[in-house]
Amino acid sequence: LGCAPEKKKGEPDSSGTPAGASATPGAGQPAVIPKVIVATVERKDISVSKEFPAQTVASQTVDVKARISGTLLDFTFREGVRVYRGQQLFQIDPAPFLADLRQAEAGVLKAIADLHQAQNQVDVKRALADVAQAKAKLAQQQLDVDRYKPLAQQQIIPQQTFDQTVTNRNVAKAQLDAQLAVLQNTRLSSASAIAVAQANLDGARAQVTSAQIKLNYCTIFAPVTGIIGKLQADPGNIVGPADPNPMVVISQSDPMYVEFGISEGDYLGFSKQLEGFQSGRAVPTGKVPFKLNLADGTEYPHRGRFMMTERGLDNKTGTLLVRTVFPNLEGRLVPGQFASIRVAADGAKPQVLVPQIAVTELQSLQAVYLVGPDRKVESRTIETGGTFGENFIVTKGLK
Repeated sequence: LGCAPEKKKGEPDSSGTPAGASATPGAGQPAVIPKVIVATVERKDISVSKEFPAQTVASQTVDVKARISGTLLDFTFREGVRVYRGQQLFQIDPAPFLADLRQAEAGVLKAIADLHQAQNQVDVKRALADVAQAKAKLAQQQLDVDRYKPLAQQQIIPQQTFDQTVTNRNVAKAQLDAQLAVLQNTRLSSASAIAVAQANLDGARAQVTSAQIKLNYCTIFAPVTGIIGKLQADPGNIVGPADPNPMVVISQSDPMYVEFGISEGDYLGFSKQLEGFQSGRAVPTGKVPFKLNLADGTEYPHRGRFMMTERGLDNKTGTLLVRTVFPNLEGRLVPGQFASIRVAADGAKPQVLVPQIAVTELQSLQAVYLVGPDRKVESRTIETGGTFGENFIVTKGLK
């Protein structure tokens, strides 16, 4: 395999003929055979990698909105910096919500008093006293009946007197039954009043809880750790949950997702390379295969790991979305960056390599000059499949 060395104009070659001058020998001079650099084609074990256009995506993006309507008083962060989960971001005017809380607390106190009054109603006690009095009266009338009965049988007292005693006893019994009914109704009414008072107390306490929650919403904290964006609500504005735009956006950037699309053929290759690739539990067979090259050509120092694939191919592009995850503790990666993912092949495989300088291209065809046994050269068409260093990887045409 060879190629002619490059000569500068006017520089003589090995035969002494200046470059650019005619190499045709003069009369009586032998023909000059130009010397070329040759190299032996060999097969080397290399690990081939593929490169795909990729883009960084925040692992979590949160739109920060107010959960209650109110006047924005102030914000306590600097735009474009890292904020931490639980850090205070905004303060909404708490005055109206504090007033609602105080009113709800007063409602609880009133409900407690109503319940205490319902539990200590005198109607039940009065009804119990009336029942006791009716029982005593009935007992007295029964004694009179029992005492007058033998006297009436012996005709010691008139029958009319005994009959009146029986009538008095029956009236006393009816009065007792009436008082028992009154007691039962009073107890039912009292229980109902207590239940209503208890329900009112529970409702008042719920109002206090609701008012306290709304008051807490006046102070807005960062829900995640990440980079905070541009402020979109200025102090003095009325903010609320119905606003179409968030007050600010936080992007969680550590770790950072990097997504890229692969063809169906690459997907099938990855399925063999990574155990569990199809199920989303891929484990690299060797070293972590995902390397990230940034837009300026530098290689990201950290390696990525496989995270997931989309559930199906995109009908428009015919590719399958793959998501990888990279550590980003230094914050070098930001959402939306364009980069490239380099995926290593599954182990080293023997490949035919030729120097790139030895390959000529004509109308999308690649060829090399092959030195035969008789030291004559012939042109050989080849096919390549990527590069490795300063060499082409030959997939067809050479052995």
